[in-house]
Amino acid sequence: MISLLQILADPYNQLPAITFRLLGALSGTTRGHLLVAALPALAALALLFLVRWRLDLLTLGEDEARALGVNTTLLRAAAIIGATLATASVTAIAGAEGPLSMLLGAAFLLAVDTVARTAARVEIPLGILTTALGTPLFLWLLARARRGTAA
Repeated sequence: MISLLQILADPYNQLPAITFRLLGALSGTTRGHLLVAALPALAALALLFLVRWRLDLLTLGEDEARALGVNTTLLRAAAIIGATLATASVTAIAGAEGPLSMLLGAAFLLAVDTVARTAARVEIPLGILTTALGTPLFLWLLARARRGTAA
């Protein structure tokens, strides 16, 4: 569908706007855009929040979840609809960077959580590790930006 829209778009006005939006940008985003995207995103997050404990039951397996009273077909549909709607809302505003930043953030948090649980005899609070890793990175990026070499 995106390729079809690009072919049918006016090459001087619409095509550059489509291409720019596909690459991802927040510069043209207004409060109105945020409100329009926030409504479905919040609805999707509310749906996922309501079914969160049932999703945990799916990890037990299909039969066990059904035995505990979970309608697995409906639950899977609700989870897919919620995740798709949330992702689509973020992508509509920020392009592919929105889902990518969520995925990278989630992967970073999982990696830090793994280290927090295995690095010492006691579980290290996540805030300590994320600060220990994030602060030097932030300071490096700040120093780089001040030197004028920021990308």
